[in-house]
Amino acid sequence: MVDENLLLRIKAGDQRAFRELKEIVIKDKGSNDYDGLNFYYYDGKNFVTSHFVQGEDLEVDGSGKIIVKNQMADLYEVLMWHHDEEYMLTENYGFKEVPRDMYLMQEKIKVIHELQLQKSQTDDSIAFTLAVGETGEIIQCDDKSWCCIKNTNGAIGWFQVKNGVIVPINMAPENVFQRIR
Repeated sequence: MVDENLLLRIKAGDQRAFRELKEIVIKDKGSNDYDGLNFYYYDGKNFVTSHFVQGEDLEVDGSGKIIVKNQMADLYEVLMWHHDEEYMLTENYGFKEVPRDMYLMQEKIKVIHELQLQKSQTDDSIAFTLAVGETGEIIQCDDKSWCCIKNTNGAIGWFQVKNGVIVPINMAPENVFQRIR
């Protein structure tokens, strides 16, 4: 017998190719040992494995879209930064990531090592310098290497992380920023 309280109803919006689905979502560790969500759908007789999505803190809006908090590539390992990733339900009952150029972050930070920020990802001239003790907010990242910071005066600047260190100062982010919770 299936406990109806465990079922998550997801409808696929206005796409007529989909029928109503009932799914169970179970938090688990994936093959890479990161937290994630296993989705199973009910085919009328059994629950069938659907898809594994890396991340946590699932939001479902009933349109076939889900949003999960996922880890920021290089930045996650040292500062545990997360961003929202959006997935859409597919015809084969899986989920496909909706790619973005930039992911909203809203991570408050305190500077523990001075850092010059550049004007943009393509303009390496100096926008301003973050001083030790200054606070700010990492407002967005591309999930590859670039992040944008807004300081308390509202100025915006960019920094790049490659191979776990901030370019060009060659320091790990945890030695430059402290996360404010």
